[in-house]
Parts: sequence; structure tokens; C-alpha cells
Amino acid sequence: FIGFDDNAYSQYYNPRITTIKKPTDEIAHNGIRVWKDLLSNNQPDLPHSVSLKPSLVVRDSVKKIN
Repeated sequence: FIGFDDNAYSQYYNPRITTIKKPTDEIAHNGIRVWKDLLSNNQPDLPHSVSLKPSLVVRDSVKKIN
């Protein structure tokens, strides 16, 4: 069983739920950069695409199968 977003409660369930964690710091950084460009009357390069890597937070809800 795997969840998404690495919700804080995931670690308190029994079994603790493995989740996929999105890179929120990187998402915020990119959003603020575009927002600052807009406030400075600079033209942000839109449409803009950024690829960010999520990470897997392994907990008790998964196990290795031999």
C-alpha cells in the first residue's frame, strides 16, 4: 500500500504507510521566481515546464519480495 504526498499522518498508521513525497521546496522556489518576474514587469518564459523528482519514503506498508 502506497500513499501520495507524504502526509504527516502516514507515519502514525499501523502499518506505517509508504508514500511518495513531492519536492515542495522546489515547487515553491519555481513559483516564487515566476511571481517575482511578474511583479518586476519582466516577462516570465511562459508556458514554462519544470520537471521535479519525487522521492519514495519507504515505511512498513511495503516489503521486499525475494
